[in-house]
Formats: sequence, C-alpha cells, structure tokens
Amino acid sequence: MRMQKLSIKRTKKQNNSLHKGFDDLGNMLNDSGLDMRKVLKAEVDIPWTKESIKKFMFNPIAVIMFEETSSKLSTKELKEVWEVMIRFVGEKHGVTVPFPAEENKDEKRN
Repeated sequence: MRMQKLSIKRTKKQNNSLHKGFDDLGNMLNDSGLDMRKVLKAEVDIPWTKESIKKFMFNPIAVIMFEETSSKLSTKELKEVWEVMIRFVGEKHGVTVPFPAEENKDEKRN
C-alpha cells in the first residue's frame, strides 16, 4: 500500500539542480575510471551521462523507495533518493557528489 504524499512538488530550480547533479556524478564516475560496466554491468565499457545516471541509478532507486520515477517525486522524496544513490556509490566506489542545490547556496554567499 502506497503512502499518500504530503510534500510540496519540487520546483524547476530543484529539477535543474537534480539534472546538474546527474551530470556531475557521471563526470566524477568517468574521471575515476568507473564506467557503467564497473558500477552496474561487466559486459560493456559505457561512459556515464546525466541521462544514464537518471535511467540506471536514480530512477530504479526512486521506484523501489516510492514507486515513482524522478518526474513525480516530491522535494523531500527527491532528496532522500539522492542520498541513497550517493551513499551507494560512495561506499562501493569512493565517489560522492553533493546535491547541486547545496553547492549553489555556498556559491551565492561568496
């Protein structure tokens, strides 16, 4: 049984931050020599893209956690899925990327 959502729908700015995060994580994984086969499948050498991060890591976690893909997640749910994804990649491969909205707050203060 699915719990009813009480959270606010995410904003366009948060959506843009999420996609920047996908891009940042893909670049960091690629720079670390961790292509898709090393993280997910061993058969093919495939570099990460923001689209592949979303399709093969973020959305599968979102579906397991909330029975929704990224486009239907609330602000709170989006952050929770991001934290699970980054924890997995950090623990398994030593790669972490902060959620870009957090980085943007620091950049605006400087």
